[in-house]
Amino acid sequence: MWINRRIYELRGIKKILEQPTYEKDKPRKSKAKRRKELLKWLRKYKEVNKFYNLYGCDVEGVDPETFVDYRINFMGNRDRLNYSGKPFSQVGLLQDKFQFYKYMSVNGIPVVPVFAFQCDGRLYDVNMNPVDPDATLGHETNLFVKCIDGLGGDGVYHFNDYEAYKAAADKLAHGKFIIQHGIRQAAEINAMYSGAINTLRLVTTNDGQNVSVFAAAFRIATSYSGKVDNLSAGGIAVGVNPDGSLRPLGKIKKLKDNFDTSLSEHPDTHVVFADFRIAAYDQAVELVKKAHRFFYNVPSIGWDVVFTEDGVQLLEGNDNWGMSLIQSTNGPMREKWLAFVAQIDAARNQK
Repeated sequence: MWINRRIYELRGIKKILEQPTYEKDKPRKSKAKRRKELLKWLRKYKEVNKFYNLYGCDVEGVDPETFVDYRINFMGNRDRLNYSGKPFSQVGLLQDKFQFYKYMSVNGIPVVPVFAFQCDGRLYDVNMNPVDPDATLGHETNLFVKCIDGLGGDGVYHFNDYEAYKAAADKLAHGKFIIQHGIRQAAEINAMYSGAINTLRLVTTNDGQNVSVFAAAFRIATSYSGKVDNLSAGGIAVGVNPDGSLRPLGKIKKLKDNFDTSLSEHPDTHVVFADFRIAAYDQAVELVKKAHRFFYNVPSIGWDVVFTEDGVQLLEGNDNWGMSLIQSTNGPMREKWLAFVAQIDAARNQK
């Protein structure tokens, strides 16, 4: 078994070494040096650093050790601090999109509305009363059907009308889904890209007394990514400064010519990132800070915030909020993350 695992890991390193750099205008480390660093990471953290190039660790002068490893120091500490597996953990309220909607709405937190719930092909309203699909959905257009525990844009289906929804009946016959209307995006965000909903990932930390912003990234859809804005689907991710302005460079993956790179403007709209500021950023910060107080047993949460014609709303909250997204857009977070972990551990040890 360990031999198969080692072969898998070495193949992973080989693949990373063959990948192009994101930083085309910066000197790259030699292949031998990159291989040495990747092998050292594997020995030390028991994982292949698949984000090595995305983080820019292949560039001369960048120390991989300033970045948080995923398996031990991020996921291990995150799950431990979140009381994962314990009966009083609140993680389930984040992982289940329907429960998240109910929990936020009952506590007065602005959240993207859910108007129906589907379980194994049967349709219910949000109070779990059975409803007739023809009467409930027959006149609807622009429907989004989402698997309640989908991640990274998986399990999201878009239908322009009820007939298209019915045509996908076999695909939706099993499982649990929430059904939402399409979001009407605010004009200022449409200026960046109007073909899909662009979301702000705001990561907050809650030490039991104060909720603070850990980091933020703006995820932007492209003509390649379709109706989702995820980096893994061909969207763009750009770091966000404390005043809501975007950092100068974003990252994009899986372009049509399989070209991963950094870029300074949107490839479709040509909006320059450094010239763009999220006007309602402060409102978004206040919203997620208020929401996080209801998740007192989850020290860190990644919130997906949308900017709509009706104001700032939560789309979802994530306990598995993606350190890779944050580090690829904001730089290394090892020191900051481990300091927070130590702070929570010290506070709990005093109780």
